Amino acid sequence: MYSSSNVYIGVLKQLKRDGKDTAKSFPPIKAEDITKMFETNTLSVDDPLSLQRLVYFYLAFFLCRRGRENLRNFKKTDFVANSDGGRAYYSLNYNEHQKN
Repeated sequence: MYSSSNVYIGVLKQLKRDGKDTAKSFPPIKAEDITKMFETNTLSVDDPLSLQRLVYFYLAFFLCRRGRENLRNFKKTDFVANSDGGRAYYSLNYNEHQKN
């Protein structure tokens, strides 16, 4: 017996095989563009606006692989502090694959 989710996933896969997948991804950011943002101090820790841009960029670039979903709604509680070999880092408090 098939669930509606399995049928839906099957139809999506068939559409992709048939070349009818209309999803369009944005091209990745080029390394030279990122370098330019740092060289021009668009992203830096030198002033409050550049710092805000830097933090927003890092959150979007490293943590938001599902587009900018919920990027503006993050709270302190959405992050958890971890350490590995004495180095501290933060990760998301939830597994993004569990979200719909």
